[in-house]
Amino acid sequence: MVGGAVGGQALSGRTSGARPGRAGARALAALAALAALVPVLWLGGCAQPAKPMYHWGGYERQVYAYLNSDTSTAAEQLGILQAQAEKARAQQAALPPGFRAHVGLLQLHLGNPDEARRQLQAEKAAFAEAAPFMDFLLARLDQRPAAAPAAPGSASPAAKPALPATAASAAKAP
Repeated sequence: MVGGAVGGQALSGRTSGARPGRAGARALAALAALAALVPVLWLGGCAQPAKPMYHWGGYERQVYAYLNSDTSTAAEQLGILQAQAEKARAQQAALPPGFRAHVGLLQLHLGNPDEARRQLQAEKAAFAEAAPFMDFLLARLDQRPAAAPAAPGSASPAAKPALPATAASAAKAP
């Protein structure tokens, strides 16, 4: 019989009990690799999600409320932020960038320049990239005349003490 299977041999010249060729060996190796990879991927899906770098809490909402002259007072906002800082410490989480600087700003508005300075210096120590801006704020704080503390619970924008003008803007004043 020409062109067919003769005596248990296929057209390729091999018998049906012969070992697979190179293509078959590659397929078996790929199947073995896939079988080893599936459990690894499956277990990887059970891994814990990455822990956030910072404890944000409600910090963003507090900044938004402050910038929009919300009805909450500086003292109320400060209390909320201090509670968030305690929660972060309890969870051994880092405070986000700007948190201490915002607390310092609130302290300044409440008439506590020494605490404001401490918070700005802490922000500078925690985030080296903030050092130039914190130095600028600290220098302006040093130029600030001693003022009476703000009335407790004042929330109006007019009650927010401003830092003194820079030398360039002071030179332009008549």
